[in-house]
Amino acid sequence: MVGTYSVTANSHKVIRNLLDTAVEAADELGIEVQCVQKPDEKQEDVHRIRFTVDNASILGSIGITCQVAGGTTWLWSREDAFEAVDVLFVDEAAQMSLANVLAVSQACKTLVLLGDPQQLEQPMKGSHPEGADVSALDHMLAGHATIGPDQGLFLEETWRLHPQICHFTSELFYEGRLRSRAGLEIQVVRSTSRVNGAGLRYLPVQHVGNQSSSPEEAAQVQLLVNEITRAGSSWD
Repeated sequence: MVGTYSVTANSHKVIRNLLDTAVEAADELGIEVQCVQKPDEKQEDVHRIRFTVDNASILGSIGITCQVAGGTTWLWSREDAFEAVDVLFVDEAAQMSLANVLAVSQACKTLVLLGDPQQLEQPMKGSHPEGADVSALDHMLAGHATIGPDQGLFLEETWRLHPQICHFTSELFYEGRLRSRAGLEIQVVRSTSRVNGAGLRYLPVQHVGNQSSSPEEAAQVQLLVNEITRAGSSWD
């Protein structure tokens, strides 16, 4: 494995998930990879991942005892982290502000933004100047729904959605570029309930004044799930 790499995100959990995935891929490919992460509190080391809460320790180990390091923006925006790694991956970049990404960019020679602005947006608290509510990835897209071929890589294949659902999602959110992986067309529900087959269903629910939660919708979902399971349903 040539070069040094780092991972950052808004939370330690997201960083750890990407490190775990990197270790899993390295094991499958037979590649020697050692990682280090700065969590919010000290943890026991695990397979190929060491944990430390000391900034000097994690920065000093890059390229010597480890090839991949993980930490939040507080680590990579430090002055002593300047060009500490070759490549820095910002996971869930659609949720990280442009200011934070600019702050961590000094820690690397190449910056890679990973994320989907069509899903969760940057969490906001308080009042900010116009434009501050837009993530770094949104700034890159400049109003487009998907990344252009001259800017980056668009993952056009979903491993989860049935083609009937994918078609709707692709047209509405991904400029028609998203498609289902071959074989997902067999995902169907076999039931004598209101839900049978595949595709989208519309279930209207009357409620007023709900903003962050809807007990009425939750109750209808529970009733529908109970109806499906009690009907002796099966699914692929």
